[in-house]
Amino acid sequence: SWAKSRDSRSTTKAEELITMMEEMYEEDRKNGNASKSSVKPSIRTYTAAMGVWVRSRDNTKPQRALRILKKVSDMYKVSHDEAIKPTLFTYNVAIDACAMCNGNTEQQNEALKIAFAVNKAITASKLEPNHITYSTLIKAAGRLLPQGEQRSEVVSAVFKKCQNKGYVDTNVIKALEQAADRTTYYNLMEKACDRNGHFHQEEIPREWTKNISNRG
Repeated sequence: SWAKSRDSRSTTKAEELITMMEEMYEEDRKNGNASKSSVKPSIRTYTAAMGVWVRSRDNTKPQRALRILKKVSDMYKVSHDEAIKPTLFTYNVAIDACAMCNGNTEQQNEALKIAFAVNKAITASKLEPNHITYSTLIKAAGRLLPQGEQRSEVVSAVFKKCQNKGYVDTNVIKALEQAADRTTYYNLMEKACDRNGHFHQEEIPREWTKNISNRG
C-alpha cells in the first residue's frame, strides 16, 4: 500500500487520498450524515500520511510532516473531536521525519530545529515524551549534526533527560551508541558498564527504566 511504499509518487497519493476523504466527509456532513460517514479521516489517517513522508527520499519531509501535524492540531483545537487529536505516536512520527532527512547542511539544521520544536509541542499538548521520543531525538542529533562538541552536548542533554524521566530502553541505548562518540557514550553509560567499559543490560539502574512499561 502507499502507506508503506518508498515510491516517490506515494506522498502525492497519500495527500490526494486524504483530500478526497475530507471532501467526501464534508459532503456527508452537509447532508446530515456525519455520524454515519465511513470516510471521515482519523488521526491514524493523518499519521499514516506523515509516515509516508518519513520513508520518502524528499528532503523537505520535515516541513511536510510538520504541515500535516499543524493542520490536524488546528482542526482538533477548533472541533475538539477526539478522533483527530494528535497522539504521542503522531508527534514521534514527525520527529522521525526530521531524523531521516538526508539533505544538505542547511536542510539538516532546519530538520533538527523542527524535531526539537515538535518535542516541545508534545509537552505543550499535555503529553509526555516516551522512549521512542527520546531515541528518535538522539537519532536525529546523530544523523543531522557532524561529529563534534555540539552533537555531544545535544545527545548528552537528551539522554540525561531520558534517564531522569525513566525511559531508557534498548532503543535509546542503541541510538546513543550510534550517535555519541566513544568518550561521551561511556561517560553517560558509566553506571551500566564494568571497569573495562563493557555495557551490561542487567546493570542499568532501575530509575533509568522505571517508566518504560508506560508505552503510550
